[in-house]
Amino acid sequence: MAAALLAVCSPAARAQYPIEKELLAETDRLYAEGNAWYEAGYKLQADWYYAQAVVAVQSFKFAVSNIAIKVVRAQEDSVEAANRAALKAEIAKAPDTVDDSMNDIFGFNINSVLSTLNSIAKAADKMADDIDKAADAITAKGEKLGISMDDDKESRAEMWNILANQSIVSPYPYFFEGLVENAYGYRDDAVKALSCAFSNPYLLHTDLDFRFLNGISLEDLRALYARLDARYSEYMQGLSLSTSTCIRDWRNFNDDWLIYAGTKLLTESKNGIVEAVPYFDAAVSANPFNVENFVVAAAAHIASGDYSRAAEMVNEGLLLDPSNSDLKQMVSDLKK
Repeated sequence: MAAALLAVCSPAARAQYPIEKELLAETDRLYAEGNAWYEAGYKLQADWYYAQAVVAVQSFKFAVSNIAIKVVRAQEDSVEAANRAALKAEIAKAPDTVDDSMNDIFGFNINSVLSTLNSIAKAADKMADDIDKAADAITAKGEKLGISMDDDKESRAEMWNILANQSIVSPYPYFFEGLVENAYGYRDDAVKALSCAFSNPYLLHTDLDFRFLNGISLEDLRALYARLDARYSEYMQGLSLSTSTCIRDWRNFNDDWLIYAGTKLLTESKNGIVEAVPYFDAAVSANPFNVENFVVAAAAHIASGDYSRAAEMVNEGLLLDPSNSDLKQMVSDLKK
């Protein structure tokens, strides 16, 4: 679907919007940082940067597709309203007088009634046909964007959750979710999502003015989508992102919060260690530059009996800090 879209409208066909340019410059920077860490042999740290770049672009792209759905539906509603108005006008033209010569037989002008009914039937048939044709044409435009016209609020929420768990530090699933829900009229949800985004220190520090999305044509949305899809494809070459199993939370960018949440589960939940492990793993994802997160995650995996995963955490931690005494002790324990 993406290839078809790019064939329909080249990313270079229309100029970039200023905020689009600024955001993509930031994602390019993140991607370049990821490359530097990868070349130095630090895959988890590289993935921290890669995931942010990918999720920012993918969130933007998903927002554009949902704005496009709104535009398409508005066009469908406009076509239907116009055809209904035409039908009313046709009905209004129908004769409303009776032929006195027919009154004795029928009590009303039967020819007039038949003529009126015939006009109504023809107009209704034409309206239905026009609506079907217009809806098909407009929906086809939407499908060129790679979107389903059956998308709804629940399916949007599911996708935002997936994106958020591909980079738990990224503010952009919350940010673009807020923009989309505002466009659809869900003001409370929009405010909540945007508040979460603006509480995240990784949000681009600039005037994030994306109001232009609500005023551009479907063709311009298609061009924007194509540019974003091209950048996304570029980032994803040879890359596979892991997905956190931790519950989505606006505080997940903070590894201290995740360690606290996991520790709380250890002490308060019946299945504490099982429920806590995803939080300790998430802390590593949120901040793979802090060796203590590896220590905690490795200890949790040892406690849960997952020695293979524990060994991965130990090895990754020692790569950061070869002299860490806690990790060295775990190496000895795992060999026993």
